[in-house]
Amino acid sequence: MKSNVIIAVLVVTILVATGCKKKQEPGCIEIKQGTMSLSPEEKAIHPYRKGDSIVFYNQQMDSLLSFTCLEQSSFYFTYSEHDPYNPAFTGCLGHYYETERYSTSFNPTDKRKRISFTEFGINPFESINKEKVLVIHLSVPEYSVHSFHGNYWFRKDTLLNNPCCPNANGYIKKFYPAMVIGNQEYSKVYLLMGAKEADSYEYIREILYSIKEGILSFSTNKNNVWQLQKKISCTVL
Repeated sequence: MKSNVIIAVLVVTILVATGCKKKQEPGCIEIKQGTMSLSPEEKAIHPYRKGDSIVFYNQQMDSLLSFTCLEQSSFYFTYSEHDPYNPAFTGCLGHYYETERYSTSFNPTDKRKRISFTEFGINPFESINKEKVLVIHLSVPEYSVHSFHGNYWFRKDTLLNNPCCPNANGYIKKFYPAMVIGNQEYSKVYLLMGAKEADSYEYIREILYSIKEGILSFSTNKNNVWQLQKKISCTVL
């Protein structure tokens, strides 16, 4: 009985040791280079927090459209010198970083009425794109109106165009130091263009955006405009 117990312990020990050494096998050395997080100032590239609500008015339809922020979270994505999404990936990361992604979602379970912001940290192994990326998605309930999708580079307090391919997935068409919308004056307003679709479709083509206030208005290629009526901020006590 005692000998059987000893043998069982030895077998478990060998299995555990083998598992622990898996990453140290010849040809596969994985070394974590560090963790890269977004700063509070970088996360403020969009001004919304969980619990916030925003309401837009469409004069043409004489209707209100409201969104509520229900999700806001961070998770970490692994960037490695051996791209794990490359079909030729062998299973060994090599040198790698864990980089934060920060996501904010309004009406996340509603595919036809949703706004989302996702911030991507820098990929240290990328040779061309050396800036952080903000992705904006916006959709409205009208079945005939296609959604907005745009990717933009950003630094603290600033949005930028990607000089490599500025028009592929959205771009900044114009920057206004100040702008009056309705009866309200806003500062540092960006005219954001989304990914282009065929003109035969109605799609959300542009967003007027302020880093301090968020989305001020959005409109389609058929001149259908939704203008910010009010923003209700959730105060955390």
